[in-house]
Parts: sequence; C-alpha cells; structure tokens
Amino acid sequence: MSNIIAYTIFYILFVAGIVYPPQEFVSAGFTISEVFSSWLGNESRTFVQYHIKRSIITFLVHSLLPFVYIIGLTLLGYIDAVKLLIGTEHSLWLTLSLCALVGPLYTLARIINWSRNNWSQHPIAKKLAIYCDNDNKSWIDIASNVNIEFQSLTKLQIATNTVTKVVVTDNWIIQVSSYNLNIANQANTKLVCFKVNTYTNPSSTIEDIGSTYVKYRVCTTQPGGKNFTIRLNYNDVENFTGKVTMEIVTMPKCEFPKRLRELCIDWIKEEITKNPIYFTNEELEKCAVCINATSDIKLVKLQIKSSCPHCRSTFCLTDVSYVAFDPYYSTSGNSSTDNKS
Repeated sequence: MSNIIAYTIFYILFVAGIVYPPQEFVSAGFTISEVFSSWLGNESRTFVQYHIKRSIITFLVHSLLPFVYIIGLTLLGYIDAVKLLIGTEHSLWLTLSLCALVGPLYTLARIINWSRNNWSQHPIAKKLAIYCDNDNKSWIDIASNVNIEFQSLTKLQIATNTVTKVVVTDNWIIQVSSYNLNIANQANTKLVCFKVNTYTNPSSTIEDIGSTYVKYRVCTTQPGGKNFTIRLNYNDVENFTGKVTMEIVTMPKCEFPKRLRELCIDWIKEEITKNPIYFTNEELEKCAVCINATSDIKLVKLQIKSSCPHCRSTFCLTDVSYVAFDPYYSTSGNSSTDNKS
C-alpha cells in the first residue's frame, strides 16, 4: 500500500509541474511548448496560429493526465488490464478508469468541433472574428495583422508567470494563457488600474522591501468583445504604461509605493530647497539633461583647490537630484546648489 501512496504523491507533483511548470522545468525545457516545438512552429512568424496549436495540445495533454495515472497503476500491477477490459476488475479501479476516459473523449470532441471551417470555431478565432470589417473579412485576416505586428521589434512582452504573459503591440494588447488568448484593440479599449497589492518579505534587503503587484482591467467597447484582467509586477508597470496607447484610468484607492530611489530623490530635493534662493535677471536656459524644464538650480563651487572647472547652472532640480543620487556622478564636497529664480 505504501508503494501506491508514494506513486500517487509523485504523480501529483508531476502533474503540478506539467500544468503549472516551475522555473526549473522551464529551464530544462520540460514544458509542453518545448516538447512539441517542432509541431507548433515558430511563434514569431505565426503568432496566432502558434497559440491555436499550443492551446489544443495543452488541452489534450492535460486531459490525458488522469488516464496516464491509470496506465501507471496498471504497469505497477495494481490494476489487471485484462480484467479491466472485460469489466471484472474491482469496482473502484473500474470507476476510476472510466472517469479517466471522459476527459480525453470530451477533449477530442471539442477539437473536432473547433476544426470545422478552417478552425473558425476555435475560441481564439472567435475572439479575432469580432474585429472583422470591410477590409478584414475573416479571422484569418485579423490574425495576419496581429502576426505582422508581433514580428515588430517594438513590441513589448512581459512574462507574468511561467504559463502566462502579456504582449503589447502598436494596436493590440494580448494576454496569453494556457488554453486561450485574450485580445483587444487599443483603439477602442480603456485600461483601468483597480488594485495594488504589496507583499512584504521579512528577508528582503533594503533595496527590495517587498513585492508589489498591480491589477489592470482591460475594458473594450468593441461589440462582442470581453473584458479581461492582467496582473503585473510593479517593476514592469513603467514599461507597460509607456507602451500602451489607450486611455489609462487609475482608481482613487490605488496607491503605488515609492521605490528606494524615489524616496532618496525626494529627500535630496527637500535638502536642496533648504538652500538660499538666488535671484537673477538673466533669461534662464533649458535644462541640459532633460531639455524640457527650465534650469532652476545655481551651482556654487565651494572647493577652492580643485581641477574641476566651474559648471554653468543649466540643470533643473529633478535632474540634479538624480545626479546626486547616482554615486558615479556624486558632487558631494565640490559644490552646493541654490534655488534660482
């Protein structure tokens, strides 16, 4: 009896690794996408078709996992295959075997139904079909547009975990999951930030005080379109919001924590504002760093004997704070900064 318990525990862990592979499985290439890579093709060339195939093979493999467990029990001698086939095996094993067959049979029926009319019944194809118009008459035309944009070097891909990722192209926002794709056109979509969660790790360092995750709701006005939720690490939010072109709405309850760098820069700004104010009638130039803000800092050289030349004050408060924060550009002891007006 102990052997069957050990086998069951091992198989449960194996199934967990297949359904939700840990990073070790991914690094070793022991994932469905890697094992069937020769049949799936190249994601970069045919993004939509690749994920239609991937969703099918993932659905099929997952449905076979209970049946593989029964096969393992048969190989270990706990189930008599002959008695099982003629129906004289113990009722427990007979019931488990019949239940294990339901998943694969149901999956095959679904796949056959999806394959009708050039896979137009597949969930991914249906989600693309709602964007058909006079120029794009079928889901295949929409898929071609998505494939072309995915080949662009300007696309953004963010892996949210080992089985899902978010893709942002010039016109589309896509969430890739194990069985499906959630897709929306940015032209008629609004992004709503509705939740920010911070998880504190007692063993975290000062630079990494915890993990923060942000939840966005992708709300589309496209007829037939469905809204979906994406969850991003706070470290990816800046790149994500910088890439999307849709309207972004942040709910009042959402408060983003400040990073260590931001806290230090705020402190530096506060210290600079304590310096004396310098008045001038000269026309102030633009900041030499950002070229947007007007220079509002005067640098005062305090070190008499120094090979460093006197710097012209063409910097803004924000950029001086960044320079002061960066140890490679520290000017401590050489000069002080005054507010200029």
